[in-house]
Amino acid sequence: MQNYSNSAPRRNSNDEKWKANVEIINLQGISMAHLHISGLRLLNRILKLAQDVAPEILGKSYIINAPWFFSGAWAIIKRVLAQEIIDKVTVSSGNCKEEIVEHLGSEELYEDLIKSV
Repeated sequence: MQNYSNSAPRRNSNDEKWKANVEIINLQGISMAHLHISGLRLLNRILKLAQDVAPEILGKSYIINAPWFFSGAWAIIKRVLAQEIIDKVTVSSGNCKEEIVEHLGSEELYEDLIKSV
């Protein structure tokens, strides 16, 4: 596993205040050996808890460089999530650079985040 995640607050264009987090989770280097049912169950519990406690904090989550088998894991994980949370998650086998830059409004911020992921 090369790297995992980083988050940056999302700017609101109306008042320029930070409103919600943008999380980038880089799955580059993940293999089938890293997936285990107990780990998926724990991840489900953590995501469910986060969803129940503070769903408004998550603005958008990008899961990038997802390997082919992650779609099966995601199908299991999203069963416990509200549609509101699922809609905030983008899963891609690529880097989603254009979409992330558009969302953040800054290529410089994107480059800073990717360097620290």
